[in-house]
Amino acid sequence: MLLTRMLAAAILIHEALYIFRDGPSYLTNCFLPTFGLKLNPRAHAWVHGGLMAICGALLFMPQSGWLLLTCLGFLTLVISSYSLRLSNHLILAWFMVLTLCLAQGVEPMESFVALGIQGLIVLTYFLAFLHKLNADYFSPKLSCASQLVDFLCWDRGLRGQKLLRLVSIYGTVLVEAALPLLLLFPPTRPFALGVGILFHFSMALLGIVNFSSMMYAGLMAFVPEQALSGAIAQVSALPPLLIGTCCGFSLLVVWALTPRHANRHCPYVMRAPAWIIQLAFGAGTALLLLGIGTLSWRSLEVEGWKRLGALEQGLLFTLWTAFLVNGLGPYLGFKTEFSFAMFSNLRSEPWRHLLIPSSWRLFRGPDYVRIDHIEGLPPPSALQGDPGALLAHRVLSQPEAFRYSRYFFREALLRLSRVMSPGHPLRIRYVDRGETHVAEGIVPAKLPGHRGALSVNLFPFILPNDPEAPHSEQGTVLNGKERQLF
Repeated sequence: MLLTRMLAAAILIHEALYIFRDGPSYLTNCFLPTFGLKLNPRAHAWVHGGLMAICGALLFMPQSGWLLLTCLGFLTLVISSYSLRLSNHLILAWFMVLTLCLAQGVEPMESFVALGIQGLIVLTYFLAFLHKLNADYFSPKLSCASQLVDFLCWDRGLRGQKLLRLVSIYGTVLVEAALPLLLLFPPTRPFALGVGILFHFSMALLGIVNFSSMMYAGLMAFVPEQALSGAIAQVSALPPLLIGTCCGFSLLVVWALTPRHANRHCPYVMRAPAWIIQLAFGAGTALLLLGIGTLSWRSLEVEGWKRLGALEQGLLFTLWTAFLVNGLGPYLGFKTEFSFAMFSNLRSEPWRHLLIPSSWRLFRGPDYVRIDHIEGLPPPSALQGDPGALLAHRVLSQPEAFRYSRYFFREALLRLSRVMSPGHPLRIRYVDRGETHVAEGIVPAKLPGHRGALSVNLFPFILPNDPEAPHSEQGTVLNGKERQLF
């Protein structure tokens, strides 16, 4: 099954790109895990290695049920132990792999898989559109879309920045609003698939290849196996010169527009292999577009829903409902992280959604700790190169700019205490839930959230004190002068 292979490849691309960017620390560092699963460096590396090995095996045995179940298990461990901020596309991958696992033994399996993943993709676009309907996203000064355009223009020396800002802001909203509707109806699906591929290709040009490859896999669920086989045959029959020209043009676009200074404050450890992935993704995009160009809408018209029994239909409804509730978390007030608010500027405080008022949220939202005064932080050179301790040092040293989740505040201090020398005792005065506390040294039992608080990343681990500072689910821009993509 091509869809399973593409999904496995997308997970491998995610893992590879982060290894190439961060080096071995991506595999070994487990700081502020998403669902509190703390693993030592060796166990953390084994979990990631196991996931990559299983995904590699799925490329050759995509119909193996036990491999899919094992993949789901390893992916669950990776997500549970994922540091700081969980990538949205890993949650989408988890639901897609779950769909493939649920389909084992279901007849017809192809219809169950196709309908299940189609529903997930439609909901993903809907949620991304809904989350962007907030004042910050439409502000040229604060919008994540503007920041990405500014970064690209600065990096590539492009002009027309103001116009590109507007195109990026409103074009993204328009595409994400239109795609769910266009994908629902067979007559508009070939056009929707083409628009979707081009949309995600544009994001991949900014370096977000991992998310785009995941969406490519999901979009293939709208192409039945028979239509897919026919498209592959027709593309293979095209003149080699035409295929080469299309792939060459795509590679040229990738090489010309992909930023050279992505993460210039945290440069790629291995840039060359990352370029290989990005160029291969560009060539694959050209082949996908050629294949989509051969599709007719009638070849995409399948009566799959009527072929499923009541139990299978109920399973799909349950799957979609769980996915939707996760994505609607910001409007229920219990989380904003991993809710598919990709670059949407959605924030829990201040609440600026244009359609859904704050009063509709059932839960109060996050508690953040404010630091009034901190002294005794050692110089970064004394932190033994520990990534978690360096990040903790960086943000804790800016209490005038940020407040901190109780989970992060506790874990950051504990991480610092493990690498600091005895000659650097910390003294902190902080406000937690309206009460002022003073901590001298690190006493775990007295830190906020030690008892009764979940070790789960439900909201961003830092929040800017300035309500006008650029911020979103993707995180906070630590310094407006820094041009970092991630």
